[in-house]
Amino acid sequence: MFLLLYLFLFTAGGAATVFDQEQSPPPSQMRAAGPLVEMTPGQVVSVEQARIQPELFLSVFSREVVDSWDIHWDVFQDMDLVFDAPRKRAVIKTIEEKFKYFSGTKNIDYYTLSGQIADIRRQMEAVHEDRLAQIARGYFCRLFPQSHIETLSKTGGVQLGKRVVVRIDQKQYTYYVKTHSQGRLEEKSSPPEIIKPEELLVYKFLELSGFGPACHFFERSPQDVYLATLDAAVVNGKQGQFLTLNRCEGAQLDRLTGGLSRQLAQETAEMEAILEHNPEAQVFARNLMLTDILARVFRLTDVSENYENFGFTFLDGQMPLLRVIDFRVRNDRNFAIVKDHFLGFLEGNGEFNYVAHQQPFFSYILNRRARQLRFVTGLAVMKGLYAKKSSVELAMSAVRAYIVNPGNSFGAAQESLVTKLAAYGLAVDQNFDLLMRCFSEYESNSEEQRRAA
Repeated sequence: MFLLLYLFLFTAGGAATVFDQEQSPPPSQMRAAGPLVEMTPGQVVSVEQARIQPELFLSVFSREVVDSWDIHWDVFQDMDLVFDAPRKRAVIKTIEEKFKYFSGTKNIDYYTLSGQIADIRRQMEAVHEDRLAQIARGYFCRLFPQSHIETLSKTGGVQLGKRVVVRIDQKQYTYYVKTHSQGRLEEKSSPPEIIKPEELLVYKFLELSGFGPACHFFERSPQDVYLATLDAAVVNGKQGQFLTLNRCEGAQLDRLTGGLSRQLAQETAEMEAILEHNPEAQVFARNLMLTDILARVFRLTDVSENYENFGFTFLDGQMPLLRVIDFRVRNDRNFAIVKDHFLGFLEGNGEFNYVAHQQPFFSYILNRRARQLRFVTGLAVMKGLYAKKSSVELAMSAVRAYIVNPGNSFGAAQESLVTKLAAYGLAVDQNFDLLMRCFSEYESNSEEQRRAA
């Protein structure tokens, strides 16, 4: 057995900085030309990787088979190459695949070696997870100096993340911390990309407009930027219950939709009658329409069509509140929309095929309902959203201040991030104006046609 098991313990008192100074390294040491130097967790993994050589596998595979793998074993001897470099990840993946498809006798050596390789891969993943937990604890310790901070495993999703529980003044708050949309995933061999500042602007707008939870940003590099959002069940200090739409079912979904969820696809007259008379159904229709219009204004995907990315907060005595908790910003070079995007709204076209959606109430509200009725709902939504347009400028200022903060670690990427942020903010501002103008012109034309008739 060549594998060494290292447990990295980071305490809240460690006060991790956003630069990941590895302030609480394990006791492992390496000999330098002089005094002993503490190894970082990543360097510990690199030492373990350096033990991976072809001779290690000869107790299971023949020399001919091992040589046929065509692996550049020297990649693990290069200590200047970081432990999670794509080349190292690719070799680990190749070796694991060789074990997976092994057709010979699976003896004790087979299970021992395959387990050791799997352990190294888990160590590689744990470094980033421990690093995220350390940085998150440091951030929230500075944000809430007199608090008790606890980091827990996250409950879902593919992105690397943690839950952070903050206890202060006999109150408890939960924050969901994750990497940005182009950041590290729990299992992915390709390296993370630089943060898209457009994503930060949308999160901050959602917070300021009331359509999303409070959010925080911190980082250790332009690629490793973390997003922390407060539990969406908390609204203006009040604790409610938050459920993503995919978790609403049965009687709760029935109440949320005002009875729309009980109707079959062909029961359009029944759905329209509900929408005409039921306040809960009307609020739900406007909220669902809002996810569509937000996606058009901010050029988003993975919102309306993904029931895991938005939901509702239920507070006593109030209508359910829409909360968007995740999304993707399109990879557009130009984020400005044109009139065709409004015409697409009139036709009931979304990022995905609304008419074929599995939920009849979804396709009815966004596609199959009569155009004029959909327009009336959309106009009310657009007017309400346009009233919050000033939140775009406020969000721009907040994100720009975060990027240019001298204490943060964006380095040479700072200028391009600010430039992209400004271009996106300008496009969003113009998108607001264009859609509002299209809605107003369509309303005026409809009124003129009614008078002429």
